[in-house]
Amino acid sequence: MQRTERKINLPSFWLKSLGLAILVYLSLSQSAQAQERIWVDTSGWETRTYWVEDGHYETRVGRRWVDKPRYETRVREEPYTYHVWVQRGYWRTYVYDQWVDISHWQTRTGYRWTWTPWQSVSRWHPRYPRTPPYYSLNRSGPRGYFTYREGNAEYKARDLTYAYRPHGFTRGFAVFVHDYQVRYYRRYAYTYRVWVRSGYWKTYTAREWVDTSRWEPRQGVRTVTYRELVRSGHWETYSYKVWVNTSRHETRQVWVKSGYWVSPLRATVVVKKDPPYVFTRWHRRSNGQPADMRLEVFWTVNNSNLSPGEPPKKINRLKIYQDVNRYKGMGTKRVVIFDGSVPASERGSLSRTVEFEHAGDATSTVHIFLYAQDGSSGHVEFANPINGFTSINVRPEETDLPADRWLGGQSLFNFSF
Repeated sequence: MQRTERKINLPSFWLKSLGLAILVYLSLSQSAQAQERIWVDTSGWETRTYWVEDGHYETRVGRRWVDKPRYETRVREEPYTYHVWVQRGYWRTYVYDQWVDISHWQTRTGYRWTWTPWQSVSRWHPRYPRTPPYYSLNRSGPRGYFTYREGNAEYKARDLTYAYRPHGFTRGFAVFVHDYQVRYYRRYAYTYRVWVRSGYWKTYTAREWVDTSRWEPRQGVRTVTYRELVRSGHWETYSYKVWVNTSRHETRQVWVKSGYWVSPLRATVVVKKDPPYVFTRWHRRSNGQPADMRLEVFWTVNNSNLSPGEPPKKINRLKIYQDVNRYKGMGTKRVVIFDGSVPASERGSLSRTVEFEHAGDATSTVHIFLYAQDGSSGHVEFANPINGFTSINVRPEETDLPADRWLGGQSLFNFSF
């Protein structure tokens, strides 16, 4: 059977409507997720210190001196000391020595030995001319230099071999040549200049003026005109204002709002109660012990609904109490069973035993609060009446009595939130 494919073209406004529906769905999903988060309120009263600027003016009375001074012209004579410059002195004869410098340059002659430049000399065999025009020379190579001295002359010599074939001959023969270089060690004269330091001491006689001039004090009398301040006035009473600063630090209680958002706590709680019927401690069990109630709480945290990146929730604190609603309108008695920390865990349990002082009607309730590390919490409750009959003990034979004589009877409670 052949399969037929159909291609459906949707109008553009359908596509736009579909996209809008998707956006609305995502917006509603996000709103639902945001609504699931709960606010952990950590607000509380804090004691803070403030500086209060305060003060007031006070009027005070004082006395002050009203001064009316004046100046008066006065004349008086007074001694004084002045100084006069007195010129004095004398001539002094003295003898001194002075160095007369007659240093000068002198021209002198010196001698030094040195080598002359090298000169090349070659000795050919006397039988053969040096460069005949009718033959050619073929140099076959040096044998190397050797050095020797004769007197003031130094020689560097070597032997050279040349191939020689005269014109008209069919074969040639070798010619040895003694080649050498010579230089001479000779003395040369030269002149140079030298600075010669010389001189002598000469004695001289001279005169100089020794000045002993100085200032000398003299005494005299002079008339001085001056102005003198004459003080006069009176005392008067006046009032003035003074600022009295009463600023101070004050301590106040301030409500500080704080908190954070977390995902709600999801958990399953199982409570076991023993015995099913609870009596006051004034009753007696068959073993003679006071009647009490044993309570076991088991919890399992469901962390499947956490936000991305949120750490797992763990229970680290429990609070368990019962509100006993007493008969004849005597009010409510709260009995705290447990209020404290427990090891942080996703799955845990707690067991406690409690005795009740007073009986409570059917509306008496056990409250269990579970607190996670991040501040989220959960609460479960169940009815737990307390049976109490005046001067009646719980005896084994009473367990066979109809259950409608007692209140309660449930021993297992399951909760999920």
